[in-house]
Amino acid sequence: MEKDKGQKTEIVVCPRGISRLWKKPWTISFWKGSHTYRIDGEPTISVTRVTGQTIDKSDWLGPWNGKMAIEHLQSFKKKDLIRAIKKNPEKLYADAKGAADRARDEASSFGKDVHTFIHKCIEHGMIGQSHKPGVRKTAETFFEKIKQFDIEVIVSEYIVGSLQHMFTGTLDLLVRMAGKLILIDIKTGKSIGPEAFLQTAGGYTKAWEEMTGQKIDEAWVCHVRRPPMHRVDRYVMPRVEILRAQNQFVRAVRSVRWVRRTRNKISEWRAA
Repeated sequence: MEKDKGQKTEIVVCPRGISRLWKKPWTISFWKGSHTYRIDGEPTISVTRVTGQTIDKSDWLGPWNGKMAIEHLQSFKKKDLIRAIKKNPEKLYADAKGAADRARDEASSFGKDVHTFIHKCIEHGMIGQSHKPGVRKTAETFFEKIKQFDIEVIVSEYIVGSLQHMFTGTLDLLVRMAGKLILIDIKTGKSIGPEAFLQTAGGYTKAWEEMTGQKIDEAWVCHVRRPPMHRVDRYVMPRVEILRAQNQFVRAVRSVRWVRRTRNKISEWRAA
């Protein structure tokens, strides 16, 4: 289990919605340094980890890893590639193999910076140039899209969790528009898959409704394209799809927990 570290944030949940069944307040704790959550001191499963462990990405992840490795090798001039092969082929192989991980880490870091920038803009208004090229422009692209709608921001970058199912996460944005409560998730990767919709419409809406008793009417996934594209693709999931996603997400949580329990018991079940 990863050790809790870094700045600690706590959310006290009063008995509302489904949480009223527990009669007394409960607490969600989050440590920024280790990105770990707990509910009343007990470890939880994060929304992103649930989808990461239950949605199969092998059909595209393998080819993408290979594509990144090839692009790394193609970045060399021919004579430099021949020299690298002769000098240290093991290092060249390791660097090519790790190209996908480096690209994934860079994309994750960029996405976190964009989310932080957008949150600060919502809280304090537009702020100075971000330290990373493209972060401010990506945020501005998102705001250009959102200002088309007459929305009222309820919360942004807000910690949520389910005591009933012991999962936690941080939603990006919750707004009200024309009487509807809408949960918005912002994605900045090159593409988005089913996990984005299961996280947004399934996990985050389920947690918010349990905590507050407030029904989410729509879930939006906003795919903000990085420069030079400057475009936002908005995907809207209505209430009926939210209910389906919530049911699927709860099943996914149970599946992850079953795998964990089984993994811990395999040694006990082994016959002599």
